[in-house]
Amino acid sequence: MNIKQINYSAAYSFAVSAVRNPSEIGAGDIIADFFEFRTPNFFEQIEKPKKYTLLHTFISSVNGFGIQHYLGKVDGEIIISDYGSLLDGANIPRPTWFTEQDVSDHIPELREIMETATETITEAAFQLLFADRTFLYEFSLFIQPFTARLQPNEHQCIASPGVIKRSYFPVWLKNAVFHRDKGRCQLCGCDLTNILVPTEARHIDHMVPLNASGTNDPTNFQLTCESCNTSKGAQVHANPHYTYPYW
Repeated sequence: MNIKQINYSAAYSFAVSAVRNPSEIGAGDIIADFFEFRTPNFFEQIEKPKKYTLLHTFISSVNGFGIQHYLGKVDGEIIISDYGSLLDGANIPRPTWFTEQDVSDHIPELREIMETATETITEAAFQLLFADRTFLYEFSLFIQPFTARLQPNEHQCIASPGVIKRSYFPVWLKNAVFHRDKGRCQLCGCDLTNILVPTEARHIDHMVPLNASGTNDPTNFQLTCESCNTSKGAQVHANPHYTYPYW
């Protein structure tokens, strides 16, 4: 099992920005500012499950833009106050020149350091948001109308207008979805953790189906039982998250 130490101290602000922005952005081509729509990287992420997801890209872009935009436009006191906590949250030592008096003379170096910090905190924020399947469903719905515009001549992964070809499900994705959903079918709530439940009865299901312009990004999957998955068809369907509360 892959075990990491993750510092969540700065991740919550990144996560909040990502949760807030889809609803504020609304419809329109402004999504291109965050996904670099129709680029090779975008097609790779929607074609088959990648560990660096569309949500990683979105979190990093939404937060990284603001971080880089204000560098050099605010005084040293604000930089130390606002950016110091991000360095700490990313476990990056503060440089000796990271002081109110000297930091303004080292903006190019700080930009590079903040790029590293942004990616580190993005991963922590992703871990927070991936646990919220309801948010992931809303995120997939946010992407849906833009996927619907894609045409087969744009990339080999497009089967027909707005429809992406089905991909295989790697073991790491199956394990992640099973543990996130705590072994519960997310449509009927039945328990799939029992050793008597055959493995083939545990299904990984697209929340927004491919035929409804869903993607193969890891953020678009949920755990279902065989019965629910086979009866859902191409309907866009995701119930409130079934889970085991701590108490």
